Formats: sequence, C-alpha cells, structure tokens
Amino acid sequence: IWDPASPDPDGSGNDKGSGGLWNNSVGAPGRHPFMVADRTPGQWNQFRILMVVDRVSVWLNDQFIVDHAVLENYSDRKLPPGQRRPIPEQGPIQLQTHGGEVQWRNLFIREIDGEEASRIHVQNTGVLLQAGSETPLQFKAVIDGTEPGWVCLGPADFTDVNCFEDTWVWQGDVLHCTGQPIGVMRTNRQYTNFEYMVEWRHMQFGGNSGTFVWVPEASLQNLQPGQLPRAGI
Repeated sequence: IWDPASPDPDGSGNDKGSGGLWNNSVGAPGRHPFMVADRTPGQWNQFRILMVVDRVSVWLNDQFIVDHAVLENYSDRKLPPGQRRPIPEQGPIQLQTHGGEVQWRNLFIREIDGEEASRIHVQNTGVLLQAGSETPLQFKAVIDGTEPGWVCLGPADFTDVNCFEDTWVWQGDVLHCTGQPIGVMRTNRQYTNFEYMVEWRHMQFGGNSGTFVWVPEASLQNLQPGQLPRAGI
C-alpha cells in the first residue's frame, strides 16, 4: 500500500501503485499492478483479494490489477529457482505499518471450499462460474457482508504482534494505526483459500503500509518493534 505520488529514492516502485505482490521477484508477474488505481491520501480505497492455492488476484477500487499471479515463497528467495518450495497451504492475514499513519475499515473475509477453489484454479482466471451455469459471477466489491459466506472481521479477530499498545486502536468501526513503530498485527485464525475485502486510506502523504494475504507463523515469532516479518506477502 503506497502513496504513488511520493518520492521514490530507493526505487521501491511506489510509483507503480498499490496492490502488487511486492515480495515477488523483480520482473515476476504480479509484483507490480497493471495500473495505478490509488486514490489521493485522505480518501478511502478498497481492496478485494482472491487467494486460491498459491495464486492471487487483486482488485483496487474496482480495477483489476493483478491477474491470478503465483505468490512466491519469500522464505526461499535466495535459493536457486528449482529448489524453491511453494508457499504452505495456510496462514494468518496480517496488517502492516511501515511508518505511515493509516486507517482501515470494512474488513470482510469469505473462505472458499475445495470444489470452488479447484474450479478457480483450473480456470486460472479469477472469473467464477456457478455450478451448472455458464453465467460468470461478477467481482463487485461488497462492503456490508450480506453476501453468503462473508464474515466481518473486528477487534476480537486480530492480535498485535510487535507494536505498542496505542499503535493499533479501534475507533468505532475504523481501525486507526499511528504508523509507529513499524510492525504488524495478524488474524487469530489461519486461512487457506479465501476472498478478502478491506478499505484503507492514508492519513498523510508519503504513506507506506500493507496487508499480507499469507505469512508463516515462524516469521512472527520473536519479532521486535520496528521489524517486519521476513516472509509472507
């Protein structure tokens, strides 16, 4: 989650926009989104993320920006390509702050069963077909949780990992993050195949935050304030 208009002296790629699988290898599909779909800091943005097996599709503000890209195993990034393992099949979802004040709201998740996951994976597109129908289900972001299977995530669903007591604070239905120190919070549950929807907005220019759609438990152990996990994306 970037502010695409902010300076990029390190060549991190924030000018490419938010929503890419940033820990993928340079040049790999999905590392950068197809387009910049971000709104100006202070305005709400909306992600919808589909993760099936090791493939991820992303919509930002109803724009399709990552197309069923393989999520690389960041833990094995230094190994030769032939020795890299696929990601483990499940893990918690995580919210990240990298120093910028940011807010989150309307966090929803829908777990996907094996039959639907197989169908999506075989199609390799991100367009769902209802069983016995040729009518595609449209990926229109839902923010009220009324569609079947969607669950709203709130304070009871998250645990702070390595931030201060006041870094992450729920203010009504909005999760406010001060951005200090750099760190993460995670869902209590682990997920395998899922759709995940969240709205977010930068509260200052030059913001840098993120959401991990998968992270291994081991990378969260003994994580100190000011550190980010060395695996996951």
